[in-house]
This record gives sequence, C-alpha cells and structure tokens, in this order.
Amino acid sequence: MIYIRTYYLFKIKNEFYDIYNRNPYSLYKTLENLYLFKNKDFNLGISLFTQLCEFHNVDLLEYYFSTKKYPKDKNKYILKNRYETTTVYIRPSVIKIVTNKNSPNIFKIFNYYSPYIFAVDFNSKDYFWLKNTYSKI
Repeated sequence: MIYIRTYYLFKIKNEFYDIYNRNPYSLYKTLENLYLFKNKDFNLGISLFTQLCEFHNVDLLEYYFSTKKYPKDKNKYILKNRYETTTVYIRPSVIKIVTNKNSPNIFKIFNYYSPYIFAVDFNSKDYFWLKNTYSKI
C-alpha cells in the first residue's frame, strides 16, 4: 500500500512566529478554518489570510526549481527517485506538496527558503514548523 501525504506550506509573517511557535495548535486550527471556509465567507478568509500569512515568492521558487532541472508541468514540479515521489504545486498563497513520504526531502529546501514555514496535513491533522524540524540537521 502506498501512503500519500498532502502538505500545505504556509509562510507565516515573522511577527506572528513567536506567538504561534509556542502554540502551534492554535495556528493549525486557524489555518484549518481558512481551509474549510465556504465561498460566502471568502472575503473574511482573504482578510484573515493576509493578516497572518505572507505570499510566497513564486518567481524565486520557480527559478530554483528550474536550475535544479526538475520536470515542470504547468504549475507543478515532479521530484522522483527510487524512494520518493513528490509533486510540488507552487502558488502565491500556499505551496502544496503531495508525496509518498512522511518527511519528503523537499522540506529541507523550503526550510532554507524561509524560517517561518508552517506545514499542515489537514487529512492527517498533522502540523509543524519546518524550522523546528530541520534546525537540528
């Protein structure tokens, strides 16, 4: 059986990092509520998102992936080797990662990209700061 994980990487504004670093569950619940917002609450969701999160630098990320020669198909990059298959969707608001690993190698790259990346797998109710996970490596 192949286990698939779907992570969403949010770039949290640095002024909120200290607050939510001590209480990541609260940040997870806030992002989960944004994820589950209905269309009628769209404006409220956008307002909350822009207060809490920064947009990803899509040009920088696409440049990085192109220099590494990862295959691109529209807005996604496919990273594949013998042990891991990971697809990365780059959007300004969120990076979506679909992978067969609990901790895909691409997390290390995003940890270098920003120290304020919060990873969430809404299906598994799993969440963590990349900085706290990879600072020991």
